[in-house]
Amino acid sequence: FFFQAEDGIRDRDVTGVQTCALPILLALTLPKEEAGRQACLSAFLIYAVAGFGTVPRLPALWLSQRMAEAVACHAEPGDPPVVTAGYAEPSIVFLLGTATGLDDGPKAGAAAVKSGGLALIEAGEQAKFLASVQDGGGRAEALEDIDGLNYSRGRATRMTLYRVTPGSR
Repeated sequence: FFFQAEDGIRDRDVTGVQTCALPILLALTLPKEEAGRQACLSAFLIYAVAGFGTVPRLPALWLSQRMAEAVACHAEPGDPPVVTAGYAEPSIVFLLGTATGLDDGPKAGAAAVKSGGLALIEAGEQAKFLASVQDGGGRAEALEDIDGLNYSRGRATRMTLYRVTPGSR
């Protein structure tokens, strides 16, 4: 099925969706009127299982939510707004607030080294972010990796949450 083939997700509920699709195949052998009723019933079952049973249980799809949970877990009183690099989904701004910085790696590193605090950095921006923090005299400590699916872009994404200590230069 789509999730299994494309994303490597293995879940008993996904198999349930496949099972709900089975009546559609059976309907192809029935008379047209009966086949129509069977197809409608199958569609209802598929939407019910996928929409209410399977999709909410696929944590890979809720990347922004999991990042927000990680930020909440590691936030300290007085932390400035979080900066991000390589991930600019509206859902992360909604969850973390409109002051969230959406930058590339070097700009996120420069901003974080000035004020300290938390930074969410996508794997492709990580080296540039860390170089920028180091160039600014700061230090970045990786706190947590968050893996998931950026469904807007249709690709697997790894985000790392860092605590940045400001530079002394």
